[in-house]
Amino acid sequence: MNIQYKKLIYSRKTSFVRKGGRNFRYLAYSLISNGKNKIGIEKSKSNDLSSALYKSFKKAKKNIIKINIKKDTLPKDISVKVSRTIIKSFSCYNNEGIIAGGCLRKILMCTGIKNLICKIYGSKNKHNVIEATKKLLLFFKIEKKKNWKRKFFKKRKYLL
Repeated sequence: MNIQYKKLIYSRKTSFVRKGGRNFRYLAYSLISNGKNKIGIEKSKSNDLSSALYKSFKKAKKNIIKINIKKDTLPKDISVKVSRTIIKSFSCYNNEGIIAGGCLRKILMCTGIKNLICKIYGSKNKHNVIEATKKLLLFFKIEKKKNWKRKFFKKRKYLL
């Protein structure tokens, strides 16, 4: 796959206190896309930001999905719920562009979708918005045709 976008969507630093002092951990959400219809979004945690980024890009590259895009938009309207975050998307066919907010806009700009209206209801927590967007795009995933012949004509041992 020809990678056009390789972005950090969101990163966070957390600290916790132990006997030796404060310890820091980093969380990174990253995105890999070809700018047309393939996208991979993943998160990872590590002790330093650079390794968290490396791990999340590596995971995203493994879990790339292909999205069904028709006339520069998603084929139908849909709403997705992740915990208290609700995302509603409305497809539009005239040149309105992507109307969305926060991390949702960053992700949709990289997918190859040009016309879409999205609204976030409820909690606007970045973790939940990213997970809900991932779930939204999974609805439009193009399934690969499985090789049914391999499964059907499997070598079997027969008792004689």
